[in-house]
Amino acid sequence: MITKRITKNIWFHELVPVEFLKEKKYISDYDVRLLDIGLLSDIQKIRDHYNRPLIINDGKRFNWRGLRTKEYSGYNINSMHSWWRAYDFHIKDINVEEVRTHIKAEKGKYVHISAIEDKVNWIHVDSRFRPDGDLLVFDK
Repeated sequence: MITKRITKNIWFHELVPVEFLKEKKYISDYDVRLLDIGLLSDIQKIRDHYNRPLIINDGKRFNWRGLRTKEYSGYNINSMHSWWRAYDFHIKDINVEEVRTHIKAEKGKYVHISAIEDKVNWIHVDSRFRPDGDLLVFDK
C-alpha cells in the first residue's frame, strides 16, 4: 500500500479514503500540503497517552473519518472534514466517553483541538477557528 509517515505513529493512508490512494504511485509533498500538523500533533499525543493505535480510516468499515471529498455521500463543503481539519476515531477497547473526558480535562495539553463532538459513539475532534480559545463541545 502507498503511504507516508506523518507523525511518529500516524500514516497518510489512515487519514484519507482508500479511493484517494488508488491511482497513487507515491505520496508527494503536494498531497500533504493541507494537513493541519497542529491537530495531528494533538492526535499523536492522544495516541501516546493511551499507548494504543487510533482507528481513523481502515479502508473498510471506516473509510471517511478523515478527509472527505466530493465522493463521500454526505459531503458538505462546510464540514471541517472537507478542509482536512477534523478527524473521527476510536481506540480499540477504550470507552469513547473516557477519551472525550480526557481531552476536555487536558485542553491545555491539546491546544490545537478547538472542538469536540459529544453524545456520539466515536471521537470527533477538529481545529476550527475559536477566537476565545475555549473548547467547543457540540452535539448534532
